[in-house]
Amino acid sequence: VIFIIIYANNKKKNRRTTTNIPTTSIMYDAQVWMIMICSVLSNVAYGSIAPIIPLEFEEKKRIPAFWIGVIFSVYPIGVIFVSPLAASLLPQMGRANSISMGMAGMGIFTACFGMIDLLFQDDDSTWIITLSIVLRLLQGSSEAFIKTTCYSIATNEYHQNKEQIIALVETMVGIGLLIGPVIASILYERTDFSKSFLILGGSK
Repeated sequence: VIFIIIYANNKKKNRRTTTNIPTTSIMYDAQVWMIMICSVLSNVAYGSIAPIIPLEFEEKKRIPAFWIGVIFSVYPIGVIFVSPLAASLLPQMGRANSISMGMAGMGIFTACFGMIDLLFQDDDSTWIITLSIVLRLLQGSSEAFIKTTCYSIATNEYHQNKEQIIALVETMVGIGLLIGPVIASILYERTDFSKSFLILGGSK
């Protein structure tokens, strides 16, 4: 919702897309901050399962390491197959709606990971694996809408500064991947499996 308001206000101001905006001015741009924040939060969600899933699934639920690897690897499959769809839908949906839907989906599907521990017993490994794979695919699909929109904004709204904006987005991706596992580890130690993902999902 906040992103939609900021994006709409920036459109009303007839943004300077053909002039070179100084990097210092870019850092004061609300829309730039929004795509930076979205990039951080989405990659925090991506990296958050790294310290939790192996401990919870392999040690407590006795799920084979192979299936844990599959759960990790299906995320980019969602990105690969949904990114072209996100690009084709972007003109009809609009950038604000697209990134908002992606962030909402990322939050919901991350929080749903926390429901696994509540819905199934430790010996229901087949259902746990199946639901985890589906949720990771949906997370990847949400990420496709977020990334596609971020790069669309960078290249269209900031035509003369797209290199700087893309660099900022990639920096935020790195920060999200850096802090995601740390935050997830702290939450897992202080709370439990379910609450960790519910908090991470709610933060989106």
